[in-house]
Amino acid sequence: MRRTAKTRMGEIGIDKTVRDRVQNHALTDVSAKHYDRWDYMPEKREALLKWAACLITIDQK
Repeated sequence: MRRTAKTRMGEIGIDKTVRDRVQNHALTDVSAKHYDRWDYMPEKREALLKWAACLITIDQK
């Protein structure tokens, strides 16, 4: 499910960085780990709304 979601999110134009954050992947680079304290909630919310809209269109087919 996670692989399919990540792939399909990419197909609909969601940036890889946002997809990683949505899936709570470990961020290992120094910048992401220590310096970037932004929670990316607006970006994640937008991505998940876009993903939900995609799922609704699939369900209606």
